[in-house]
Amino acid sequence: MNDPVFNDDIEQAIKNGFLSTDTHILTLPSKSGSTAVIAIIVGNQLVVANTGDSECILCKTTGTGKKTKTEHVLMSYKHVPTDEAEKLRISAAGGLVVFGRLFGSLAVSRSFGDRDYKDGGQHFVSCEPFIKHLEISPEDQFLVMACDGLWDKLSYEDVVGTVCRLRKEGKGATDVAKALVVDAINKESMDNITALVIYFNWKK
Repeated sequence: MNDPVFNDDIEQAIKNGFLSTDTHILTLPSKSGSTAVIAIIVGNQLVVANTGDSECILCKTTGTGKKTKTEHVLMSYKHVPTDEAEKLRISAAGGLVVFGRLFGSLAVSRSFGDRDYKDGGQHFVSCEPFIKHLEISPEDQFLVMACDGLWDKLSYEDVVGTVCRLRKEGKGATDVAKALVVDAINKESMDNITALVIYFNWKK
């Protein structure tokens, strides 16, 4: 939000922020990388951006009466080497996708850091985010943002069902996020597991 273009072009401000974050991380000693997903709400506009395989779903109520149900809207895009558009970008840069991974090693095609795939001007891995805008309303109930360790073991429908059930029981968003993480661990997820649940509390 400190970017001078934020008020006029939020999408460009997000891209600038992702690039400056990546530039900083590449100066650090570690060669590791990280994916990311962010959400910004300005007025009734929801803007979600992600790079890599961290994902976000928006959950909304549809129907009325006995036909009421909660459905998800996918707000992110998985950047993996097997994605056709990502594979073409990698190939154009002189890279290879082997066994579904970049050079047979990295499982994502966009991230912060991962210096070994960005040195020498050959950016086989990009930090450019996917960005999605949506106007939200009182039908929209909550957001769930998480890294792939959660989504590898829990479907979008699983997550929606768990959040709806626990919220109805009076659980706060933090407790629900913890429950999702525990569920993924119990299903033997072997990757990093981070989850954030955001309730929308509309004024009546």
